[in-house]
Amino acid sequence: MQLRDFIKECHNRSIFKLLSIYIVTAWVTLQVLSVVIEPLKLPQNTVTYFIIISLIGLPIYMLVLWNARLKYKSHQGDDSLMDSIKKEINFKKGYFFSTTIIGGLALFASVLVFNQGLSQNASEIPIEKSNTIAVLDFENNTGDKSLDVIGKMSSDWLIHGITEHDAGQVISPKTIKNYSDLMGVPMNAQFDIKFLGKLLKPNKIITGSFYNVNKDLIFNCVIKNASDNTILEAFPSIKCSIDNPVKGIEEIKQLVLTYLLQDGDKRLILQENPPRYEAFQKKITADANYDNQELYIKLLNESIDLDSTYFEPKVLRVQHYYNNGDYKIADSLIKIIGSNPKLSKRQKNLLLFCEALIDGKNDRIYRHWNQEYIIAPFHLESNSTEMVLLTEFIYKPEKVEEVFNIIPTSDLVIEDCEHCKYRYFMMGLAYNNLEEYDKTIALLEPICKIIDDRSIDFTLMHAYIKENKLENLRDFISKKSLLISNQQKINYFNFIGKNSLLVNNKELADEFFSKSLSQNGGLSQSLAEANYYLGDYAKTVELLQPLLNHDQKSIITTLYLALSKYNSGEQKEAMELLNSLDKLRNNYDYGDVDYAYSQFYASTGNLEKAINHLMTSVAKGNTYLIDNFQYDPLLLSLQNHPNFKKAFTFWH
Repeated sequence: MQLRDFIKECHNRSIFKLLSIYIVTAWVTLQVLSVVIEPLKLPQNTVTYFIIISLIGLPIYMLVLWNARLKYKSHQGDDSLMDSIKKEINFKKGYFFSTTIIGGLALFASVLVFNQGLSQNASEIPIEKSNTIAVLDFENNTGDKSLDVIGKMSSDWLIHGITEHDAGQVISPKTIKNYSDLMGVPMNAQFDIKFLGKLLKPNKIITGSFYNVNKDLIFNCVIKNASDNTILEAFPSIKCSIDNPVKGIEEIKQLVLTYLLQDGDKRLILQENPPRYEAFQKKITADANYDNQELYIKLLNESIDLDSTYFEPKVLRVQHYYNNGDYKIADSLIKIIGSNPKLSKRQKNLLLFCEALIDGKNDRIYRHWNQEYIIAPFHLESNSTEMVLLTEFIYKPEKVEEVFNIIPTSDLVIEDCEHCKYRYFMMGLAYNNLEEYDKTIALLEPICKIIDDRSIDFTLMHAYIKENKLENLRDFISKKSLLISNQQKINYFNFIGKNSLLVNNKELADEFFSKSLSQNGGLSQSLAEANYYLGDYAKTVELLQPLLNHDQKSIITTLYLALSKYNSGEQKEAMELLNSLDKLRNNYDYGDVDYAYSQFYASTGNLEKAINHLMTSVAKGNTYLIDNFQYDPLLLSLQNHPNFKKAFTFWH
């Protein structure tokens, strides 16, 4: 039988009509089930079971139709009996073939539905988090009906703030009332708890109340989980004059907004009660301007002025002054923070971290910070700080790559990300510390084409020198020289010269130190260092003596001047200069003076004194940078000393 004849015969026998009854009935039943499943407290997989039963039932229904309606169809029409029998046999074959095909498809679909809806563990099913927030009018507990308007004003104020700052999609009290009228349920606490979460499906519910004490209003506000009505956040009570309720409502809005905007990553919240939103906004803006240190500290100060209880900007302010070498200011700020007896456990840990920074105890610095890092390893600032501490403070370069790889670099816009630069710098420096220079080159070559950062450039150039890729080095510095000032060129040339000495390539070193001297307008200190390494000690003294007369607190100037005089045969004057460094010792030198002593003695052949001062420098909190310890040509003679490696494991 031709397909066209088969379809025509199905139409004549009303098969399509009978099948449509089954399909429509199943569809309507499915829609009803999806609506009543929650009110009737049916199992969540009820709909899945019904779909499977409906699919399997379709071929069974077709078989029932054959036996009940189609099997005994009598001969009609002008066809002969034999033609009618032949047509009936052909139709039967077509019908059962179609039933088999539909049955196979229904079975296949049932298996798919089963795998997706039943066999998959509920914990593996991704659930999209809703950002919908239901805001209710605040309940008036004053007993004065004329103050009901304050309850409505409170919800309106919150809705405006949430919408303005894109903190969520709001369901207003008016929308909730429309639903309550539609359901025939009065607006009361029972409605809120029983139906709001199920009907409108918000993620959170904001509710509150207010009452009066003498001439003051006391506002209370909580944020609840809409699914189970548990309290997510109970804000501290806000007190204001009954004549100025807007002040109290504004305070509530500030707290709610900060909570909602931080709620995406609650691990970063450092205090029990959210700060004022305006203060929080200043801190966020400061984070975005980290590369502009003047604006950064200005915004942190403004954030603290807006909310004196806001802990995080206080810690960031301490770190800012520490990083800029203003250790006394940082120390005094730590003492002010520590005077608060109500610090949380986490706040106390961060305070201990700051105190360890000031004390120069690198092991304690890392231990306290690592507790913070474990809480938020994917936070960019936390992650980059962890890398800095591992590389520069406790010297564990083998652990840096694991931290670096936690945050996918493909998701970051490196040009606009100051902490990204630190991460790449630390990763490259760690590779160099591990003598895996090929990894440094592979990592930093493409990065240097995107961003302009001297530390990253220096790290890459060191790897080129160590791998003897001098052609790559010359190509890199040739292109870089087109973009930087003469003083910057001197800095780059001097760095190449010093690192060339580390691999005993004096010819390359002399070439680049000479290039430094060929630049116009260079700083005397930089030019003096180039002259020193070229062996022109008289010129070095000529350049450095005026600098020391102007600034007698410069350790680096005193060191190179002392070395130049020593190499010129003026040992007595050299030792007097060296001993003058003792006047620069203080609680915040972090081993700088002892490190200078180590450089002097290593360069003049007294290795035992050099190693002793080096270890003292480490114990006082010196850090492992790109230009000291194994990267310092003045310590080159010390690197084969049996105790030199102990400097790198001191904090382990």
